[in-house]
Amino acid sequence: MSTRPFNPGDPILTEEEISTLEGVGQLLTRPKGTVFMAEGEQSDFVLLIRKGSVKIVMGSARRTVALRRAGETVGEMAPIDREPRSATVVAATEVVVLWISGDQWIHFLVHHPRAHMAQTHQANERTKQASRKLVESDFTVERKLAKALLELQDFEGRIGEKTIEVPASQLELAHMAGASLDSVKKAIKIFRAQGLLTTGRQQVTLHDVDRLRAIADGHSVAL
Repeated sequence: MSTRPFNPGDPILTEEEISTLEGVGQLLTRPKGTVFMAEGEQSDFVLLIRKGSVKIVMGSARRTVALRRAGETVGEMAPIDREPRSATVVAATEVVVLWISGDQWIHFLVHHPRAHMAQTHQANERTKQASRKLVESDFTVERKLAKALLELQDFEGRIGEKTIEVPASQLELAHMAGASLDSVKKAIKIFRAQGLLTTGRQQVTLHDVDRLRAIADGHSVAL
């Protein structure tokens, strides 16, 4: 049993802990669009993302509320609270995940208190992140859209010579920004007119990330 303490800033799972989970879990490769778990279902397995990213989707309108990438876990609370799934998890890209049964996950946490503390810290950080999004709900649509674009860039951006491409529809951007589709379309039109981005089918190309970051931070506005 590991007795090493967890400190903020440490990895949520160490290489040794990941190796332990790989010894009991099952490695799966799935294409973009795969639904791993559905909101309201009663299941207790946990996924450790090894490659790619997944979307966390909530509500009947299937609103994307968060993205998770390699190194993060999803569904980790289900084996503990035994409650129905609070969200749907969908592969945003082709992904490689480690599937871990609920019993194996509980056994792992009991014998790895550092990892248990890390998971508690992660859950707390995610709660604070959700709270910050509520506080930010009064931001202008342009600012919220800029923040959503930068978040997508961090997770899924493909860097070109002078641009960054992020795969997202305008509806997904509206969900990520917490704004109406019509208001996001208007903001995109403004951004496009200023040369900040161009749009294509299920894709947005960012041309001025620094300006978008300034807008997201409240240091600039979209005129």
